[in-house]
Amino acid sequence: MKVVEHLVVPKSAAASRCEDGLVCTPDFAAVVDGATSKSDRTFADQSPGRTAMLLVRDAIATMDPKISAQEAMTFLDGTIRAWYEEQGLLDEMRTHVVRRCSAVLVVYSRYRGQIWSLGDCQALIDGVPVDKGSRPEEVLARVRSMVLYGELFRGRTVNQLLAHDTGREAILPLLERQVELQNSELDCEFGYSVLDGFLNRSDAVRVIPVSGDAREIVFASDGYPDVYPTLCETETALEEIIRTDPLCFSRFRATKGVYPGNRSFDDRCYLRIGLADQETVAQMKITSYVIE
Repeated sequence: MKVVEHLVVPKSAAASRCEDGLVCTPDFAAVVDGATSKSDRTFADQSPGRTAMLLVRDAIATMDPKISAQEAMTFLDGTIRAWYEEQGLLDEMRTHVVRRCSAVLVVYSRYRGQIWSLGDCQALIDGVPVDKGSRPEEVLARVRSMVLYGELFRGRTVNQLLAHDTGREAILPLLERQVELQNSELDCEFGYSVLDGFLNRSDAVRVIPVSGDAREIVFASDGYPDVYPTLCETETALEEIIRTDPLCFSRFRATKGVYPGNRSFDDRCYLRIGLADQETVAQMKITSYVIE
């Protein structure tokens, strides 16, 4: 297993706030995407999403090489829960879902020859997309798009809406309500599973076998609208969307746009791993590698 390409870029200039990260060890390769916070809660000046990403990233590096997908999800979720207990936060987090440290991820297990995916991270095996989970915010991204089209009809400009995103304002209360459905016991189409210390279904992880003759895998966070076999292709596609649709409401619908001073609409992370090379990768943990 060999790292071919990797990149982590925060959406803003503040790399210390980046909520995406990656980890590579001789046994595992993973992209971890901390959830964007819907509250003002922070932990030692870190957002809940960044806190979750760092906890999960570091825990992956300690996993038993032979661990199963379900065991891994239980272990990683338990790492977040144990941190709550250490900080005296467990009761608060049990009651206030919106304040939780949440993350999703995609992992390659060398021993198992499997990709494990929880959430909406993206993966390719030899250039072929792996079916990813649904984007839980897709419905609200469409609502935001509708609001912004209405604003343009009333005479507002794209630049005005980038400075004051009334579409984001319109859906923020619904985003907060949606978070209440993460790891919910309710059986509904709007529920979804994340690592937040309260994962109630370790079998929610999707397990994708990787054939023995596979040569490369690519992982990316949802900071990339689409992922391609090379970093150059993936970055080029993102740059085109940022150039033509900076509000991220028409060509690509998101719950937020590329606001003034930011590089993109979200943090992004890309990892390309070669499987055919017999060299083993030295342990690598990266949280920010910024394009200048």
